[in-house]
Amino acid sequence: MSDQLKQLEKAVKALQDELKEQKEATLYALSLIVLLAKELGLPKSRLAELSREAMKHLPRDMENLEFRKMMKDIAASE
Repeated sequence: MSDQLKQLEKAVKALQDELKEQKEATLYALSLIVLLAKELGLPKSRLAELSREAMKHLPRDMENLEFRKMMKDIAASE
């Protein structure tokens, strides 16, 4: 039973690591989309709307403080 428990713990850890990587990739992709929109000259109001929409698609348990900070920085630079 101990070997099975160790294997299960290892599998859970691997899944947690994969989920973290997927969350980071999602955040990165959303950030790139918003930055591209900014570079394309989207109005500030549309950028804010786009960032709010992007935030809706982040997993609820995801720490998205970095994304929020980036959105505030983008809005402030306009």
